[in-house]
Amino acid sequence: PKPVGRRARKPGLDRKPRQAYSAKQLEKLETEFKSDKYLSVSKRMDLSHSLGLTETQIKTWFQNRRLVFICLHHSNRCCFLLIVEQNGRSK
Repeated sequence: PKPVGRRARKPGLDRKPRQAYSAKQLEKLETEFKSDKYLSVSKRMDLSHSLGLTETQIKTWFQNRRLVFICLHHSNRCCFLLIVEQNGRSK
């Protein structure tokens, strides 16, 4: 049975497995996030090299962390609207 509400992936496109961050990586990412919610390209490159992650992984982690931060500090309705807006942009 096809899952309801999900789009089918394009045939032939394999995704990487979900990244499991180490405690050291998470500690460094959280420290950087507390310092600044947005990264410059050079800071993203530095983090990428020092943590052994791709720049895309760093960028995605910060995007997701900002959304969690906003959701924790605002109403549930605000969080829901942000998630809907973010999902709408990716289409």
